[in-house]
Amino acid sequence: VKNIYPLNRNTNLRYMNVLVNKGENSVSNNNLVDIETGEMIFKDNYPETRFVFGNMIFTNENNIVTRYDWDGSILWQHNYELDFNVKINLGFVMEGVCGGKLWVKSKHDRHEILLAIDVNTGELVKAFSDSEEDTDLPHCNIGDIGFVYLNLENNHILVVTSDKEGCAFWNFVDAKTAEVFERTPYAIDSDNPENVYILEGISEFKEDYITFKLYNSDRDYNASAFLIYNYKTKKVVFAHHIFTSKQTNDGWMVFDVQYQNNSRIFAYDFAKRLHIFEDVKE
Repeated sequence: VKNIYPLNRNTNLRYMNVLVNKGENSVSNNNLVDIETGEMIFKDNYPETRFVFGNMIFTNENNIVTRYDWDGSILWQHNYELDFNVKINLGFVMEGVCGGKLWVKSKHDRHEILLAIDVNTGELVKAFSDSEEDTDLPHCNIGDIGFVYLNLENNHILVVTSDKEGCAFWNFVDAKTAEVFERTPYAIDSDNPENVYILEGISEFKEDYITFKLYNSDRDYNASAFLIYNYKTKKVVFAHHIFTSKQTNDGWMVFDVQYQNNSRIFAYDFAKRLHIFEDVKE
């Protein structure tokens, strides 16, 4: 099917945005399609992009977030520029819905701001950034914000931040209360200090686990391995080296890793091959 596109890893994949036609002045018109039934959701097409998180529909245009009902009527609409003392740019960085809040990331100059928005009212519950001067509303200074990951099963948010010295941290946020309940350095203790691996990036934050891509600090040019980390027990539950250092130097790499149902691990590589592992517990 042509002209169908999802939006991010947290959107409801049953509903896809579809480029329907070109409107006046060559403006693209879209609609949402239920891929299970093939039916369009809205009677009238529209120029903006609509995000479906769970059973909720949102748009984000010019720093105005709108929540729609399924009949196309507006449930609420809010301009978040008025809530800040600095210029914001929400763009299309809508992370998703978790803990009864819509999480949206803005960017101002060189630092980013994370917004926690009540899904029922559109009220800004709390903002997270590295400057308390950003807003007079409830705010949490957690450092320079990088990537944001939503754990829908545990209602936790993982926010990767860095301080002024360049040290990276994990900030675990209770999505229901919007409170940071844990802050730790971005690191995992290794059982083998002679074989040091660097955490190349997070693939997944789900249930009790964080899935990381790894590369060897001395020999690898790209991600060659992965590990599954239980962030509650602080234990590595599974790790595997897929590619040799020579292979990574030739461009081979691990692209993405998913831990499914606490039993099987799916690793996708640069050639779109799927590697399946059984997590065998002793």
